[in-house]
Amino acid sequence: MEKILTISIRPDLEVYSLVRPSLEAVFKKSGLAEDKAEMLVVAVEEVFIYCTKLIAATKNKLWVEISVGMDDINLQVAIAHDGPCGALEKYFIKGSNQKIKRTSFEALGLYIAKEIVNELEYRRFGGGKNEFVLVMNLPQT
Repeated sequence: MEKILTISIRPDLEVYSLVRPSLEAVFKKSGLAEDKAEMLVVAVEEVFIYCTKLIAATKNKLWVEISVGMDDINLQVAIAHDGPCGALEKYFIKGSNQKIKRTSFEALGLYIAKEIVNELEYRRFGGGKNEFVLVMNLPQT
């Protein structure tokens, strides 16, 4: 997977709105059709909102890192932060068969993100790093 872009931003929706057009441009440049690129931006935004809410609860000055990479068949977006885990990550751990219950705005947002992309996976690393990885298949010619 070749990394195309990495951005570290404050967990703030106003700041994200400045980054959003750049992400959409990168997604289109990668070969996604305009409608698919726009949908992927929505999926990224929903995951970003969830991460932002988790970080806000800590009162710490943490950052969210958004990385975009691609290979011949996939476009991958990783959204990482060092804040706490929430209650919804368990639904996105690789191999989990649990179905997310859409009982909150956050759960609905993550559900929508999962429906948009081909894969949505959560990983937790040593040292407390949390990462959601969204994968969208690229069109094959």
